[in-house]
Amino acid sequence: MAIEFKCPCGAVCRADEAKAGELFHCEVCGLDLPVPASGEAAPLAEVVGEPPAEGKAAVSSAAAEEFRAAKSADRTGFNEMMQQLHGIKAPAPAASGTSPAAPAAGSGAAGSGPAGSLPAGPAVSGLSASGSAAKAAAMAAGMRTREPAKPAAPVSRAAHHFGFKRLMWKPTFVVAGLCVLASGYAFTLFVMASGSGANVTPPDVVIKEPEVVKDAQGNLWAIPRGNTPLPRDDGTMRSKDAQGNEQAALKIVRDERGRAWAVPAGKTISVSKSGKVFYQDDSGFDVSPESADRWLYVQDQLDQHSGRIKAEKAGRQHGSLWFGIGLLVVGLVLAGFGVWMRIDVKQVLRERAAEAEKEGPAAPGAGSPASGKK
Repeated sequence: MAIEFKCPCGAVCRADEAKAGELFHCEVCGLDLPVPASGEAAPLAEVVGEPPAEGKAAVSSAAAEEFRAAKSADRTGFNEMMQQLHGIKAPAPAASGTSPAAPAAGSGAAGSGPAGSLPAGPAVSGLSASGSAAKAAAMAAGMRTREPAKPAAPVSRAAHHFGFKRLMWKPTFVVAGLCVLASGYAFTLFVMASGSGANVTPPDVVIKEPEVVKDAQGNLWAIPRGNTPLPRDDGTMRSKDAQGNEQAALKIVRDERGRAWAVPAGKTISVSKSGKVFYQDDSGFDVSPESADRWLYVQDQLDQHSGRIKAEKAGRQHGSLWFGIGLLVVGLVLAGFGVWMRIDVKQVLRERAAEAEKEGPAAPGAGSPASGKK
């Protein structure tokens, strides 16, 4: 038959009748309690120190008082133990020559486990304050002797994405070199384009009309196409061919109707009553000038063509220049990125080599201090 009694922590304990008089270990609070005899029929309230109900059997008053004192002392020891475990209170030093884990002599406790037996009589002095304090000190000392967990070694910045850096630093250098070479080629194209002149006349077109040029005063002159204009200080214009021969240029003037005519320098045109245009030569004869409207039209078309060619050429030149600058910047950035990755890879490899050298002597082997060889 089981005996039910109550622990000071409030838990209900059950033990066999054969365990009467022995210590019972409470699984809730860890306190060792004496199992009351079944013949005494002690109520649950009596075990925790409350007066028994009227008309029911109870333990002797002396045993009850001693149990209350032991319960109070054990609760004090339990509180001290918790304070020591949480670092609030330092453990009390053990007496010299006495083990802190062993109960005091004459305490009457046969053992700390539930199998220990009590001496005859109301012997509950095994739960004395000295035993509880010693047990708490031993537990606190055991807890404090544990080594704290070592924090994980911090990972260096260079070790982040180590595999990617080790794989990509060489291709990054290769791409950077290609970008730099391409930028050099673009700069070469820019220099070559800026040094060559624009081809105004298409190579498959033959133009027979003279070339119309303008002097500093804004006058228009007609010279043979391909000749070099030679303006003079007196306001006239001459031209020189490839062989060095010079000839006078014809001045282009307009009549009242806005038509263009080519006349020698210093000559003026006149219009007859019939509308005919002429000028007088040195002999005084009337000479019909040659019309220059066709010359001006051809020259205007050639100028527009030349402007388009120059604009396209300038666009290509600027495109080559900026393309070369962009490739150069990309190549330099990639080269810097590759250098940064290479530095990190070398640093990680050095750290690993240092760790390997540090761990190497610790392992027993030939020539190591652990092998005993000098």
